[in-house]
Parts: sequence; structure tokens; C-alpha cells
Amino acid sequence: MKAIISVSRVSPGVSTPLPGVSVQMLGIGEDERAARIAAYAQLHSGHNDFDEEYQGGRLVNVAPELVALHRAWDRDGWQDTYDEEGNLVESESTETHLDLLAVYGQLCITQKGELSSPLLGAIPSADLTRPATPHRPVGKPGNNHQESKTMTRTEALKAASNAVSIHGSRTSWTIYYPYYDADLAGPTGSTSADSYWKALATARVIKARIAGALLGLGGEALCELQYQVESGADWRAAVRAAVNAAAGK
Repeated sequence: MKAIISVSRVSPGVSTPLPGVSVQMLGIGEDERAARIAAYAQLHSGHNDFDEEYQGGRLVNVAPELVALHRAWDRDGWQDTYDEEGNLVESESTETHLDLLAVYGQLCITQKGELSSPLLGAIPSADLTRPATPHRPVGKPGNNHQESKTMTRTEALKAASNAVSIHGSRTSWTIYYPYYDADLAGPTGSTSADSYWKALATARVIKARIAGALLGLGGEALCELQYQVESGADWRAAVRAAVNAAAGK
């Protein structure tokens, strides 16, 4: 599943997985188009008669545990009570719906670049279908000598830059990138933009996340790095600053 999200600054007193940064769900769907249609409806009081696609926000993959919770919500729905004539008398939220609302209030981007929440570990209906992938700074599966090598900052920045590409023309652009931030030899993901400048901005954020992951930054540090680049910081400088901060320099 895909989701369209927004990332914004909030008061330090607001409870979020990363203090001071809030990740908000705008729309979710089986693919990018469905997620953008859902986001447009969400931002227009539920109305989207012509399947308009929201062009803003950031496209991310949805973590398996959050997908599982949505599947459970689709299955359980609301607990509706009808009278003898078929009229709706009462509609109550299921526990799954309440779980989903709680998760939406505590969203975060994981080290894999997926939308998830720290609350999901405490929700029984969330089936953790895929274990965490070990950090692999460089190399391909099966090459243990290369995988054990530690990347320098220069190597990580170069690898991240080479791992992301932009293709398209006029108002149709596609950004290709590694599906997992720290797995350059793994599957490929993609997202789209309606202008070259938007595609370039998205590519910079993705490059920063990849470089940060290759250099061992954790989930919260990656979320903060992403916010800095989305706010206009040079992605290379932001990566260096994030690594220095993580090392306590």
C-alpha cells in the first residue's frame, strides 16, 4: 500500500514519536493514484466526485504492520445495528477502528522509509509479516566481505546520489530509488511528480535518507534529517550535520 503524508513542525510539548515533528496521514490506498485520490477527498471534507488526485505531500510505502491493521479495519468495519425495517439505528466503532485512530496520532517514518508507528507493537491485530532487514552499508547479498565494510561519508553521499534517478518530461516525472534506504542492491521503488523541480526536491530528500541510513542513522535521526531537507537544507550538508549530531560532535 501507498500513503500520502505531510511532515510539519509542532510544539515540543506535543507527544509525537519524534519530538517537535509531526507526520500526518493525508491519504492511503493500494497504489499511488488511490492514495492521492483519498488524500484529495480527505482535504475536501470527503468529497471527490471526479477522482481528483492530490498533487502535494510525500509519497511513502506503508509498513506491513500498518497494512495489516488496515486490512483488519476493512474486515471489521463498524458495528451497525438495524431495526426490523432495515433502518440504521446505531453504529459503534470497533476496537480495530480505535486502534487505527491511535496509530494515526503517532505516525513515523521507519529506517526503511516506510510509514509506521511505535504503537503497532502493542496492537494484537497488527501482523508483523516482515522482520527488520539488517543494516547493509554496501555490497550485494551473499558478499559478506563487502557487507562488513564501513562506508565513509563521501562514499555514502556518492552511493546515495547514484542510487536515485529522475526520468520524464514536461509535467510527468518519475523518481526511482532503492525500496529500502540501506539496501542499494534490493528492490526498487518509485514515486512521481508533476514538475521537474518537485521531482528534484523529492530526489534530494530520498538521497539524504539513503546516505543517512548507509551511515547508520536510526529512525528518529532519519525523520529529523528528512524534515531538514524538506525545509530547504542542502541534503549533503544535512547528512553531515546529522551524522555529527549522532556522534555527539
